[in-house]
Amino acid sequence: MGKLNSLFLLVLLDLILFCSFVDAQSPVPATYFGIHDNKTSNWPPLPSGTLRLWDSATQWAKIETSPGVYSFTHLDGFIAEAHANGVTDIVWNPSTTPSFYSANSGDSTCNYTSGGCWAPTDVDSGNTKYKNFLTAVINHVGPGVIKYYEGWNEPNNSPMWKDTVAHLKIMQTTLYNTVKSLDPSALVLMPASYSSYIQTMVNNGFGAISDINTFHGYHCTPESDIADDSNIKSIYSNAGLGSRPLWKTEGGWGQSGGSNPCTDSTNYPNKVARGFLLDWSNGIDRFYWYAYDNTSWGTLGSGQTLNPAGVAYKQVANWMVGASGGACSSANNVWTCDFIRTSPNGYQAKAVWYTAGTSSYTVPTGFTKERDLSGNSFAVSQGQSIQIDGFPVLLESTQLSQPPQPPTGLVATVQ
Repeated sequence: MGKLNSLFLLVLLDLILFCSFVDAQSPVPATYFGIHDNKTSNWPPLPSGTLRLWDSATQWAKIETSPGVYSFTHLDGFIAEAHANGVTDIVWNPSTTPSFYSANSGDSTCNYTSGGCWAPTDVDSGNTKYKNFLTAVINHVGPGVIKYYEGWNEPNNSPMWKDTVAHLKIMQTTLYNTVKSLDPSALVLMPASYSSYIQTMVNNGFGAISDINTFHGYHCTPESDIADDSNIKSIYSNAGLGSRPLWKTEGGWGQSGGSNPCTDSTNYPNKVARGFLLDWSNGIDRFYWYAYDNTSWGTLGSGQTLNPAGVAYKQVANWMVGASGGACSSANNVWTCDFIRTSPNGYQAKAVWYTAGTSSYTVPTGFTKERDLSGNSFAVSQGQSIQIDGFPVLLESTQLSQPPQPPTGLVATVQ
């Protein structure tokens, strides 16, 4: 009996290399698909349910142009643009201290502005400069317009933050208290960072001054997200914060050039699709792709024209939003993720891909259509052998008699 049990465990480990904890009863919301848009008047032609404002000239140093003088042009423009396209779910990050307030104003190694990676000079004596700025922003936009306020961007990254953890905690406390005072329905996100610094923050009590867990993650190989996601979840869980939502507020394949490039551009579409499929399966509640129109990091298009990676984003959103399930598993380099939709016809779908080149795959019982990441569809039948590779395809059962109707302008229905 012992030998049989051992054999069973070995087979199980070989067949299922990854198993998710997604709630099979919870449909994928439109807000799972987040985006960054770095230019006003350039709303992406993508099915995104939420917008994160970063690299959008909406940081503290860009809005407060001199002490007590504010320019809300970019912030107002992005909010108006999002609302005009049916998106009212906005995350705003105020990071970067204006030079004239910075405790080290001459530090030109900070990103965005000299001294921007340091706390203001009054951080230890009330932090009034930051509080006044936040108050001005919230009063300007009005309660409920910005739903989520995020703590300092990537404090692990010295060009973003060179000051102490103690000062970062004061900045987070000021953000939290000011938001809760002026807009009690708004929620505050943890400063978005990576695993080692997240551990530092939770060890220093940042959980008590935030509502939502966050992290950033970039991988050329999407399957690498699995270990990263699990590690981040464990850090928050061990700190007693595991029941809160977990958002990847930046992610993608990373740089398309530079010192650590992910340069195989022909494979960018599969990285988009596999990233969104795997993160949902691994219990990530939101994934903000970085970025739509950044030519160096994860670009999905320019103006109103999608590149192949942008088309893949659109297709995988259509596959997932409104569908329930999404648990992924792998066996012998073949990955599958299963979805269902409520319908009289019992609609089922299975995303399938192969990570070791090209292989044949036998269409399971009940599936009649195959979709690819370019938006093409093909008739298939039970027992048919199809070719699969690193680009996921979606196998579907009998079509919905009444296709789902997501919010206008966000996601096209399954046709």
